[in-house]
Amino acid sequence: VPAHLQREPFLEGLSRVLRPGGFALANLWNGSDRARAECARFAAKLRAAVGRVYVLRVAGHEQNVILLACRPGERQGSESTCDVLRERLAAAAAAAATDCPEPALVQTIRST
Repeated sequence: VPAHLQREPFLEGLSRVLRPGGFALANLWNGSDRARAECARFAAKLRAAVGRVYVLRVAGHEQNVILLACRPGERQGSESTCDVLRERLAAAAAAAATDCPEPALVQTIRST
């Protein structure tokens, strides 16, 4: 995780600009003990700055994870917008066992 994204000015700015129900995504390499520890630290910082953080595995790219940080707020039926997005991203990642999962991810995001 780049150092400037872990510093307070960025995290405070992110917290300030995300509207209720908004989210931030981070696609991170998670392929070593050091990388996993850094991802965990960054997830904790995002949780403190934004709110709930989901860790999504990337099918076909097992050494990557996507952190989905969700600002509490806006509801869509009984589920938050972030919950719906998390489910769709997880479904797209699971369905994309090809060399290039981006088309499934793009289609998932377009349907959100």
